[in-house]
Amino acid sequence: MTTDRRYPAAFREAHNLIYAYSQGVPGIFPEIETRRLSTCLGPRAGCESPYCPSCAKRYFYKLEKRLWKVARHIERSELSYLTFILADCNYYELRSTARGIKAVATSMLKADPTLQGWFMRLEVTPSDPRRRTPGMCHPHVHVLAHYKPQAVLGRKRTSLRQWQTAWKAGLPEDVLARKKPVVIKPVHDVEGIVGYICKSPLFRAGQQKPKDIHLYAMQMLDIIAALAHIPSFDDRGTLKLDIS
Repeated sequence: MTTDRRYPAAFREAHNLIYAYSQGVPGIFPEIETRRLSTCLGPRAGCESPYCPSCAKRYFYKLEKRLWKVARHIERSELSYLTFILADCNYYELRSTARGIKAVATSMLKADPTLQGWFMRLEVTPSDPRRRTPGMCHPHVHVLAHYKPQAVLGRKRTSLRQWQTAWKAGLPEDVLARKKPVVIKPVHDVEGIVGYICKSPLFRAGQQKPKDIHLYAMQMLDIIAALAHIPSFDDRGTLKLDIS
């Protein structure tokens, strides 16, 4: 496994559990996406399966490097970190919910005349077990937003209240978050925010207690299967990634 300190050795256990589960439930996961999973435990090998914790880490680390390459040249005062939140949903509704919130977020960002670029990332995590809501997950959208300079803009940036109003207007009543549907934070550490937005979907594998790792692996399989072939990010304007 990797020696990167952000991805500790617990990834190996999650990896093995995910592979065992994919083999034990035939038909749930396409064989082409899991057949090489069992061999992908080294730092150089790569099965490129979306269900593979190791390959997911590699993919999103590359994404992080590409975003940092463009974000590092932008003045921190022109950046904001936004999170758009909605109520937890079950795994059966996740695919349609994910498509819907991505469309709403993209539409809002496009309509904001104060922006000159953004990087948007869809993220889904299992619901906090302390909420006692089994079978539920927590979809949300992270955005690194690049605003036009104040001197050029000639007006204030879009306010928290305006973002909240637009977000609520685009969502059905039954999926609205009860508290803090939108969170806006200033960006003091650009590299840290880039790393957080681009973290692997399976990054919490290393934070699980031994008794919880099996449940976590199964939950993440369900989430990744539900999100299959839905692009996880969108980039525009000054935060458009350089993929050359």
